[in-house]
Amino acid sequence: MRMRNALWLLVFLAAPVCAQQARLDERLPASTTFYVYWRGAASYEPVKNTNPLLLMWNDPEFAPARAELLDQIARNFSKTPVPAALTREMVLALLENPFVVGAVSTGKPAETKLLAKNGAEKPAVPDNTFLLYDATEKKQLLEKILSLEFAGAGSPPAITRSAFGKTSIEAVAAEKETYYRAFVGNFFIRAAQKAILEDLIGRLETATPPAANLTTLAEYQDARRVIGEQASLEFLLRIPDLTKAGLPGTSGVNADAVMKPLGVEKLRAVCGGLTFTAEATRARGAVLGDTSPGGLFDLLAGESTSNFATMAAAPAGTASFTAFRLDLPAIYKLVRSVVNAVMPSQQGNPADALEGMAATGLGMSIPDALGLFSGEFATYSTDLGIDPYSNYYAVGIHKPQQVLSLLRTFLRDKILSEDGAGQNTVLSVTTSFADLKTGAPRKRFYYLGVTPQLLLVSPRKTALRETLQRLAAPAGSSAAILAADAKFAAARGRIPQSLSGISYFDLSRVRWEAELESAGPATADPPKSGAAATPAAASSAAPDWRKLVSPAVLSRYLHLAVSGWWKGPDCLHFDGFIE
Repeated sequence: MRMRNALWLLVFLAAPVCAQQARLDERLPASTTFYVYWRGAASYEPVKNTNPLLLMWNDPEFAPARAELLDQIARNFSKTPVPAALTREMVLALLENPFVVGAVSTGKPAETKLLAKNGAEKPAVPDNTFLLYDATEKKQLLEKILSLEFAGAGSPPAITRSAFGKTSIEAVAAEKETYYRAFVGNFFIRAAQKAILEDLIGRLETATPPAANLTTLAEYQDARRVIGEQASLEFLLRIPDLTKAGLPGTSGVNADAVMKPLGVEKLRAVCGGLTFTAEATRARGAVLGDTSPGGLFDLLAGESTSNFATMAAAPAGTASFTAFRLDLPAIYKLVRSVVNAVMPSQQGNPADALEGMAATGLGMSIPDALGLFSGEFATYSTDLGIDPYSNYYAVGIHKPQQVLSLLRTFLRDKILSEDGAGQNTVLSVTTSFADLKTGAPRKRFYYLGVTPQLLLVSPRKTALRETLQRLAAPAGSSAAILAADAKFAAARGRIPQSLSGISYFDLSRVRWEAELESAGPATADPPKSGAAATPAAASSAAPDWRKLVSPAVLSRYLHLAVSGWWKGPDCLHFDGFIE
């Protein structure tokens, strides 16, 4: 709750800043554990007339949606039932300037206590958040906004002032929280704790950034190499060594014993950034840490290579395609280790007991079952509609006959028929479900194709047959496959060749009318007899995006999106574009 309030405050609690635009991250302490940095309008000014997303934002047809988004920020500003007169124009003006929202590690235990479920006291999580805002040429606007924050409150906050060197500090004691704020030259600071505020004041009063600051940390420098120097928006979350955090166990589970097999000490940080270029909007990020086998990175991504075998199943003109690769044996090894840590037993290894039960049901051991699959999975669609059952699936396999045996065991009475066609086998399968509207029982049919290299799942038998024909085409033939699609090839060229996962969407194929219709607000319960709708209830009502967003403006600017992720020795990278 406190962090959310701080995030909202980043838009309105601001003050005049230095005439030049300073690097705010250079003023942050090395104890900063998390920050979000918005670099302001100057960061995208050179491409504001060419970048598709920025053009859409400023398009007159997008004006109703833009107004609603800004009004939501303005409405959240008010801390009282009386709506504050914070307008969308004020919000836009404030967003022109840079700001940082973050948190620091103070190294001090919380002063207050909370009651645990068993009635014992435990330390409360301290609020270590802060806001640093560069409000050059915004002082008059700032003063007006500050006067609105508690307008109409039944009991206005008590504000006391004290001096810290040459700077005046205000302690604002509101109904549910107390925070501190100050102006330092052209900077405005707001912090949940006075000590944090005073530290930032000292860092801002110097002409040059202090030698010990956030930018000197290895995590920051590694994140900078990932994000680049041109990002308009960026974030960094530093992850402490959780094996040394002394986390409490629950229900007899030793937290430290669970942390060890997960290899959490290998995690260092998570970072990301958003950059506006002339042609596209680029999102980059990474999970920083030691990616060697054994630990959480095994759960996130498998081997990075230039080829996805599942891509051969997708036809040219495919509207969406996502594939990823996992190291199934490594994941199973990690799961076994966690199970043994979570379920201590006096009689043997609990993971062995669970594996024996699974083997009885599958007809083979879990390692043998996992060995039938390559670890590559894909889903694709030829129509970007709202029906999830129009998707197709492909899974890489090694031993088709054993995969068939496993499917027959697992699906049992759900298989309606089985047809052989050369090296391929097609299974017709039915599943039962309840109609969402009537609750009546329904059946849905799927068709599974087992080939020498792939397990295919399709909602249409004809489409499955067509896929099998494409797969059987001679290498180098003119088969119409996704890899040969010119639009896909151009998008694929934007990201590295060696990947652990890839995602592609041809946004020009989206039926925006249907998508907006499905996003319409839920039907609200009518007010009780004699009850009147309150302003607060009216302001919190979900907006009807069907009326606010024009499908034509979305089609005009949103053409495709492509992204990929891959493993390096020191991080898991992500890179994506939307244009």
